[in-house]
Amino acid sequence: MKIQRRTFLTAGLTAMAWMATQGVAARLNAPTRFVFHVSGVAGGPVDRALEKAYAPIIAALESRGFPSMLVHSSVQGSDTPNEDRASAFVKALQGITGQVVVVGTSNEGNFLPLIAAARSVRRVVYVNALIPRPGKAYIEKNGYQGPATCEAQGCHPGTAKAFL
Repeated sequence: MKIQRRTFLTAGLTAMAWMATQGVAARLNAPTRFVFHVSGVAGGPVDRALEKAYAPIIAALESRGFPSMLVHSSVQGSDTPNEDRASAFVKALQGITGQVVVVGTSNEGNFLPLIAAARSVRRVVYVNALIPRPGKAYIEKNGYQGPATCEAQGCHPGTAKAFL
């Protein structure tokens, strides 16, 4: 049996929305808001591409009665990028009342718990995201041993040496 991508996405979104809104703490008077993190400056070229990529997910959630939004943060040259992204996220949610579900992908998993610690959230959803390990840096927990190791593993050929 072959499952179409759209069917799979619809089923996944429906399940995510259902799981995030069930339980004793679910409020009937205000729908849960889904909030997605986007790394980049609002209005920049990367941002526009990501907004386009998230558009189907946001449209599907909103068609089911769940308001959704993107939160932008750009952190460059920071010694504490995870804390900076989390504080930008929390600041963007200051005017939001009611329950929120925070959704993160990839390395955004590193700061999702910081958002939950700073603000009440209904759920934290990791979509193919890193699971943080307190006390360990990203490169330590993933076995990174320098650009040569990354190049040998074939991850982002040529970029490790350019950035490190």
